[in-house]
Amino acid sequence: MGINSRDHEPTASISDTEIPTIAIFVDVEIKITGNGKKIEIIYRDNKYGREKLRTDDPELHFRELLASYASGNDPAPRKKIDRPPGRKYRSSLSLRLEELVYVAFRVSSKHDNWRFCHLDDPFTVQSGYGADATDDSNKIAFDAKRVLTDGTVVPDTYNTVEEGTVSRVAYFIVDGHKLKVHHEGKSIPFNIHLDIVSTENNIDRFIPIIIDPDVGYPDGGGTPP
Repeated sequence: MGINSRDHEPTASISDTEIPTIAIFVDVEIKITGNGKKIEIIYRDNKYGREKLRTDDPELHFRELLASYASGNDPAPRKKIDRPPGRKYRSSLSLRLEELVYVAFRVSSKHDNWRFCHLDDPFTVQSGYGADATDDSNKIAFDAKRVLTDGTVVPDTYNTVEEGTVSRVAYFIVDGHKLKVHHEGKSIPFNIHLDIVSTENNIDRFIPIIIDPDVGYPDGGGTPP
């Protein structure tokens, strides 16, 4: 798909002044058809959960919702993903975002052998719009983290294989306001890094795959910058 992972950089760390007050939760479904020959990646029901976080401690509220999400619940009311008619979308996985938001993704448990990468960053963003941004107006996506099934948030150096754990949820922060103000009409491609676990003779093999949707204003589409 679209952007090669080598053109992407890890997302940067969050600063004390960049605490989102909105959280959205998106389920990534793996649809297998054609007798297992075709794999399609979709968002469940083309919907996402959206929740306004408590103003007194939005980060704590997000962690509470995140733990519920990782345990298999839907912690926020689900609504149709906003796709204004008549616009061209780069990907069926594009997201329209206009605010500073937490964006959490969950891999469907229908396929038990799919999960977020067992080591390293679960997301990378197009070069120049993450950790390597030299201009603050270009710092669009940052603070990527994997989440274990018990809700624990772990760093990219944590190896789930060695620890005997699994991550089916991961999140990062997107500054949709900067996209709206400084990059109107553009989209920022990013990669989702997953593992497929294949077991042969009681030995697990971890096969990395990359999905590359985008986030943008006003419609999650347009020409990648």
